[in-house]
This record gives sequence, C-alpha cells and structure tokens, in this order.
Amino acid sequence: MKESSLKTFVRETYATNSPVPYLITAQIAIFVGIHIFDLLYEIEWISVPLYDKSMQWLSLPSSFRQFVSQPWSIITYPFLTIGLFNLLFSCLWLYWISKIFLNLLQARQLTFILISSLLLGGVLYLTLGSIGFLRNSPFTSLKSMSMALGALVVSTATLFPFTQMRLIFLGNIKFKYLAIIYIALQFFYYTMTNKTAAATFALVSFYGWLFAKALQRGKDWSEKIKFSKKKKLKIISRNFPATHKNENYDTHPDQETIDRLLDKISKSGYDSLTKNEKDTLFKASQQ
Repeated sequence: MKESSLKTFVRETYATNSPVPYLITAQIAIFVGIHIFDLLYEIEWISVPLYDKSMQWLSLPSSFRQFVSQPWSIITYPFLTIGLFNLLFSCLWLYWISKIFLNLLQARQLTFILISSLLLGGVLYLTLGSIGFLRNSPFTSLKSMSMALGALVVSTATLFPFTQMRLIFLGNIKFKYLAIIYIALQFFYYTMTNKTAAATFALVSFYGWLFAKALQRGKDWSEKIKFSKKKKLKIISRNFPATHKNENYDTHPDQETIDRLLDKISKSGYDSLTKNEKDTLFKASQQ
C-alpha cells in the first residue's frame, strides 16, 4: 500500500537528528494554541483572557523574583512569537541557517549551539536584569527564538562567510553580509524596546563566535556532552569453533573492530553478523 504524502512528509521531516523540526513545530503549536484562546475570549466563549495569561506564564521575566514563581519560562520563552510575520520569519530563518550549518557540520553540533545558547540567553537575561542601567520595567519580558538565532547566525557566518544565499529581487548575497544586517537590526530593535535583551543578545551572539572559533582550532565543545554511552556487550558462547578456515580477523581484535561490530548489531541486530564476526566478538569477550 502506497504511503500518503502527509505520512511521507512527517516521516522524512522528523527522521533527521536535527532539533530544528521540533523547535519549529513547538513554535507553531504554541502560536496556534494561544491565538485560539484569544479567539475564544473575543467571541465570549470563555471569560478568562487565557491569551494574556499564557504570554505572561510562558515568557521569561527580567525579575528573578518573578522567575522563581515560573521557572519553566527559561525553557518556554523561545517558543513564544507575537504576530504571524514574526513567526514566519523566525521559522524560515532557523530552517535556512540550519541547512547551511549542516552542509559541513553535524546535527550534534547544531543541537549543542541551539540549546546552549537558549539556556545561556535565559541565564544572562535574568542576571543582567538586576543591573541598574539595564533594568527594564517589571512588565518587560523575553519571548523570542532570537537568542538561538543570534548565536547560530554568527557561528555560521564565521565558519562559512562566503556561502551565498539567493534572495528574491536581490540575487545571490554572501552570507556574512546577511549576518551583519540581521545582528545589527535585531540589536537595534532590542535597544529600543528591551535593554536587558539587547545586552543578552550581544553576549549570546559573541558566544556563537567563540563556538565557531573553537571549531576552527579543532576544539568541538559539543563533544563534551555525551547523550548516550555504548554499553559493553556480553557475549555468550554457543559452541563456536575455536578456529576457522579463511579467518578474516586478528586473534586479538582491536577496539576499532569491536566498535564497528557493535554498531552493526545496534543497527541490524546480532543475526546480521557473519560467522567470522560472531567469532571475533566471542574472542573479544574472553580477553
């Protein structure tokens, strides 16, 4: 039976290790959800302004005292978007930049720079909000994916400055120029509306530059984060013969060979191994 186009799209979209499809989905889902609340309130189906309350509960306050009462906001604030145009720009920009980033780098590195910059942005926003000349009014909060975008844009422009993007009516433009324009406009906007966010955005963008420079020096910060560890496989003998003709493996297999065989088992199962490969694992278990 032929798979429907929708199922194919969903399967191919979420089959990747990139966090971007999940981040975009969360942004869209929350945007739709809170605007449904707004619609229901406007037509008087509900008496509680859930839209306003959702924006307050999910956005990151600049006051640490208020943050204590809603600690989840350090995770939810990137997924809030005001206005359909802002949502469209945020999702498309995140999608395009991540594609450039993944052309030569790994999904692990993309995940690291996005998640770490969002958490760093939240911590810096709360910290800088207590400084006198950066302090905003109690009603000012942070709700945007811009912290992650700032770090991602700067790191991508640092690593691939001459990559070109094709824009409607403008043709091909080097990415480094687009990055400069984006960072300047976003910083100027925050300077006019949210001084704490402006300082935070500048520091998180600088963090993206540090990440890229470390990569250029051969230091990958994402390698410090171990999402999973390989478990040691215990092999039980099933009367495998001690020697075989046409032996293809060393008497004492090295760690690289063992790791390759373990990867094969994790992908295709133990039965996918050849007889010689099973013997190799058995010998490794006896060392």
